[in-house]
Formats: sequence, C-alpha cells, structure tokens
Amino acid sequence: MMNKLKLKKEKLEIVGMDCADCALRVEKAVRKVTGIEKVHVNFIDERLTIEYDDQKTSLSDISLAVRNAGYSLKTVTGEEDFRKRRIILTAISGIFAVTGVFLNQIADSVFTIPVFLLAIFSGGYPIAIKGWKEARRISLGINFLMTVAVIGAMIIGEWTEAAFVVFLFSLAELIESFSVARARRSIKSLMELAPDTAWIKTAFGQASRKVDDIQVGEIILVRPGNRIPLDGVIAEGNSMVNQAPVTGESQPVEKQQGDDVFAGTINQYGSLEIRVSRTSENSMLSKIIRLVEEARTQKAPIERFVEKFSRYYTPAIVIVAILVAILPPVLWGGFFSDWFYRALVLLVISCPCALVISTPVTIVSALNNAARNGILIK
Repeated sequence: MMNKLKLKKEKLEIVGMDCADCALRVEKAVRKVTGIEKVHVNFIDERLTIEYDDQKTSLSDISLAVRNAGYSLKTVTGEEDFRKRRIILTAISGIFAVTGVFLNQIADSVFTIPVFLLAIFSGGYPIAIKGWKEARRISLGINFLMTVAVIGAMIIGEWTEAAFVVFLFSLAELIESFSVARARRSIKSLMELAPDTAWIKTAFGQASRKVDDIQVGEIILVRPGNRIPLDGVIAEGNSMVNQAPVTGESQPVEKQQGDDVFAGTINQYGSLEIRVSRTSENSMLSKIIRLVEEARTQKAPIERFVEKFSRYYTPAIVIVAILVAILPPVLWGGFFSDWFYRALVLLVISCPCALVISTPVTIVSALNNAARNGILIK
C-alpha cells in the first residue's frame, strides 16, 4: 500500500481536448504511469488532476504519457497556437478540396489527385496521428474510424469523397473546439467577478492590498462603479448595489449602514466603507464557484451512460463494417467493391463525437449560466 504522506498532488492543464472521449484517453494513459495513485481529467477545464509518488515518477513521465495519448501539457501560448494551427490546416484542406473538384470538372487534369492528396494530408494528418495512437492502445475511437474510412476511400479511387470527408471532419472538430472554448470562457468569467485587489482603510490613510490577504474586521473602501471585493457590512455610506451577479435580482438594491453586501456585486452611486465579514475563500461568491466546480466534476446519469455507450460503440461499428464488407460477397456473391464502399460509408456516418460532447457541454453551460443569474443547482 502506497504511503499517503508521500503523495504529491498536481493540477495540470492540457491542450487539445474537445470531448469526453479525449479526456478518457488521457486518463487511461496517465493511469498506466508507475507511481500514479489517483487521476481525473476534466475536458471542459482542460485540467488533469493527479496524485502520485514523486519518488517513483516525475512530471516529465506524466507529460510523456499525455503526449502518447495525442495531447500536450498547456503552455502560456499553447492553446492559442493549437487553435491557430487547426484553423490554418482546415482552411488549406478546404481550399485544396474545392480546387480538386474544380480541376476534376474542367478536364482530366494530372494535378487532380495530387491536389486531393494535399487536401487529405493537411486536414487529415492530426486525425491520422490520433487514429494510429488509438490503434496502438487498442482503444478505438472516432479518429481511427475516420482514418480507416479515408484510406479506404482512396483505395477505391473516391478521391473527392476522401478529401471532403477529411475537410468536413476537420471543420466539425474546429467548430467543436470553439464551442468548448466558449464554455470555458463562460466558466472563467464567473471566477473573475470579484477584483483581485482592494483599497483598505488604515491608521495612515488608504492602501491597496490583495484581496486574499485581507482579514475579517478590516475596513475596505469601494468607490462608485466599482465591484465589491469581499463580503461585509456597510460601516459608513449608502448606495444602490447591483446584486444580479450573485443573487440574480433584476433591480439594484438600496444599501445603507448596517446592511450586508456581497463580493462580486457592483456599487453604483455612493462611496462605501465596508467592514469585512468573510475572507475571500469564504465569501458568497467563492461558495457559488465551489458549488459550480463541484457540480462540473460530477457526471449526470445521462453523461455516464453516453460515455459508457461510446466506449463500446466504436469497436462495435468497426466489427459491423468489416462484416458488411465481407459477408455479402462471400454468402450472396455480391461485388466486393460495392460492399467495401458501403462499409466505408457506415464508418463515416457512425461517428459518435457529437453525441458524446453534447451532454457535458450542455450541462456545464446551463450550470454556469444559472450561477451567473443567481441560481444554484446542486
């Protein structure tokens, strides 16, 4: 049994995760690293939470496991660069795919197939890399399905279909990544409601201090138009306070000496002196954030079902596609090329990514939107 005192806990950010299946692959890869005790991946936060024995493993070993799963640990500009590369590759793939169709229509150009190959390579290279890693781990997913379908389409000479399948899938993943990024930004906006610093009243005048360093009982000064940084009781002054970010009230509330105010709310008119009643980690806003974060880490029953379904669904589709390609020609004398094409069509249309991502993104967006409007769902 591993000594709990030796365990080190880390929270790491990962680039490129857009679905629950992505998170599952990272989780499986990291769990195999020696010395890992606990691992949890939240794809909405792009966060990997681990507990490990630092005598047996290191962050470089964990980083290598993440790379082997097809992703990388986030740097300051990592996510932005990743999305820029995806936009450029998708655009190139689309341009070459359309050019290939144009060349195919006007004449039997010798450049048609090379142009289609450029479209397939530019848009399909990231997909093929992930598909190869899925095959190596015998953990078949959407990228493996797409890779096999595109290779098969090229084998039977359907270059137009191969190029456009790659382009459309790459475009769908790009749109998916923007949807997830929007959900992430929405969540982060909740955490940014309260300011990081505040003006406090001292025996020598006023001083600026980090909110985390301010203690209960100290007096903070809030000017008109500023957000209130901490929960407290008004010691002097009166004003109208917009409490919508915390309580959801549609109209500003009149506040005067002796009334409670909350971190993250907006002082509208008068200057206020507020005696702090709760530290930043115990404020009403912090409690809301903790509730939302806790809710985000808990999977709804439908989400657990969808994830479990997708794990069995992809291998099942691959097996069915193989049977579709082989059985009819063998048993009923059909043309192999026809049934092989139908098997490829089955692989392409059976991609489960939209199904897998729909539930968690919907739940997270709803939770966060509700929290910003003063509604807590537990």
